[in-house]
Amino acid sequence: MYYRLCFIFIFFLQTMCMQAQELKKPPVLSDSTKVFITSSDSVKAIKQLFKKTIRVDKDTLLTMEYYKLFLERGITTKDSKIQLYSAYRLGYYYNALSDYKNAAKYSQLSLQVATMVNDTTHIISSQVLLGSSYFQLGIYDKSLDPYQDAQKLSQSTGDKATELLCLTNIGNIRVKLGRYQDALNVCTETLS
Repeated sequence: MYYRLCFIFIFFLQTMCMQAQELKKPPVLSDSTKVFITSSDSVKAIKQLFKKTIRVDKDTLLTMEYYKLFLERGITTKDSKIQLYSAYRLGYYYNALSDYKNAAKYSQLSLQVATMVNDTTHIISSQVLLGSSYFQLGIYDKSLDPYQDAQKLSQSTGDKATELLCLTNIGNIRVKLGRYQDALNVCTETLS
C-alpha cells in the first residue's frame, strides 16, 4: 500500500510539472540528436536520453519530439517494440498535458501494436489510457469499451488493482451516461 501511495504521489507531481510547463512551439532537434535517435544501435542509450530529458531537464515537449522521431523509426524499420514504447509514452504525455485528442490517437496506435504482438500488459495499459482520453473528451459511450476490455483482461491475469480501477471508471462512465442502475451494479461488484 505504501508503494502505491508513493507511486501515486510521484505520478501526481510529474503530471503537475508537465501541465505547468508552458505550451510552445515544438522544440527543434539538432541534426546530431536526430541521427542518434534514428540510427543508434543502442536503444538503451536512446531511452536514457529520453529519461534524462524528462526527469533531469524537465522538458516534456522536447521528450515528446524525441518519442515522435523514435516512433517514425519504429514504423520505418517495422520494429513493434519501438512503436509500442513510443506510441504509449506519447499517449501518456498528451493525456497529462490535457491534449486528449492526440492522447487518444497515440493510445489507439499503442493498443493496435500491443494487440498485434499479443502483449497483454500493454494491451491493458493502452486500453485504460484510451478510455481515459475518450472520457476526458466527453465521449463517454466510446470510453466504456476500452475500460470494459481492460477490466476483463485484468481479471483474467489476476491484476486486481487495475481491475478495480477499471470497474470504478466503468461506474463513473455509466453515471455520466445516466445509466444509474448499471452504475450501482458496478459499484456493488467493485465493493464485493
